[in-house]
Amino acid sequence: MYSDHHILSLVNIKKSFYKEASFYFVEQQKDLELSVILIIHTILAGLDAQSRIFKRSEEIRNMIKEAGNVEFSDNLAFYFTDERIINKGCGFSSELFNEHFNSIVSIISKVYKLKTATVNKLFALLTTVTLNGINKGFNLTTVESINAFDSFSLLVLKETKFPDQIVDIFNNMAEKNEKKKIKAVIDRLTRAKNTLYN
Repeated sequence: MYSDHHILSLVNIKKSFYKEASFYFVEQQKDLELSVILIIHTILAGLDAQSRIFKRSEEIRNMIKEAGNVEFSDNLAFYFTDERIINKGCGFSSELFNEHFNSIVSIISKVYKLKTATVNKLFALLTTVTLNGINKGFNLTTVESINAFDSFSLLVLKETKFPDQIVDIFNNMAEKNEKKKIKAVIDRLTRAKNTLYN
């Protein structure tokens, strides 16, 4: 798929990564390959949701810039044991998915029959790697570069067949946000009404 090829090039994942990951995590290589594609696409969906639904575009760009400061060698498998990188990725993942992160990890582990711990660590590493790749590939300092990344991201998401449970999580995030906005409007109206009649 066009977008898979380009996103894997963007994050600099080579074939040897899967072989080393299979050895390190004691998992089937093919399952790891499929899970990596879904994890990266889910990260892009999280970036899109935070930017479009929650209107956090500036914060997301700052997060991408922060990840861009991390230096990676060509051998990404080296970072399976790098707690600094893993912890940073956990922080980024938490920012993108909030309380839904563990559910997403659980879904992906079940879909590809991988251990939860494997998906957890892969997700943390790949979040930092993906944000780092976006920063280097798109820069995101001009309107043109931001639009280019938006177009690329939408192409990837359009071509991705997400598991229904993950789609449900993103729908739930959107619905919760709408309810919060409605509640905020009602609260403002209530305060205005109380001020008027007191």
